[in-house]
Amino acid sequence: MNRRRHRHESTAYHEAGHAVAAFVLRLKIGRRGVTIVPDKEHDMVGYANIAAQLRERPDCATSARIRARIEAWAVAHLAGDVAERKFNGRRGFGGHSDLLQASDLLEYISTSVEQFDARLRVAYVGARDLIEDNWPSVQAVAEELLRKRTLSSNEIEKLVLPQLLAA
Repeated sequence: MNRRRHRHESTAYHEAGHAVAAFVLRLKIGRRGVTIVPDKEHDMVGYANIAAQLRERPDCATSARIRARIEAWAVAHLAGDVAERKFNGRRGFGGHSDLLQASDLLEYISTSVEQFDARLRVAYVGARDLIEDNWPSVQAVAEELLRKRTLSSNEIEKLVLPQLLAA
C-alpha cells in the first residue's frame, strides 16, 4: 500500500474514533460533521466537529454535571488517537494536538498534578475501552469517510446506531 493511501486511511480511522466516541458519549457533532478533507489553512488532515455545550465557565463552576461533560470530551479527544493506533499500530500527528486539548480540559477540573494525571489516565482507558467496544462502528464510519470524505451527524448516527442496538 502506498504511503499516501495509508495516511488517508489512518486519518479516516482517527476521525472515525472521534465521531463514534462523540455519538456514544452523547456529545453533539456540529454542522460541519466529520471530514478527512485536508484544511491547509489550519494545518489539519481531518476534523471532527464536536461542539462544546457548556453554559458555565468550567474554571468557575465545577458541578458534577460539568465535570462529567469535560471528562466525556477528554475521552472523545483521545479516542481518535486510540482508533488510529488500533488500525495501524502508530500514533499520527493529530494524536499530539488531541492530547493537548484533552489535557487543557482536564486541567480545569483538577486541583493537583496528581489528580490531573489520574484523570488523564482514566480518560485514556475510557477512550481505549470505548473504541474496543465499538470497533465495528469505527470501521463502518472510517470506510464511509474514505468513500464520501465528509459525514454529517445524521450519517454518523445511521452508521453507529444499528451497531449499538445489535450489541
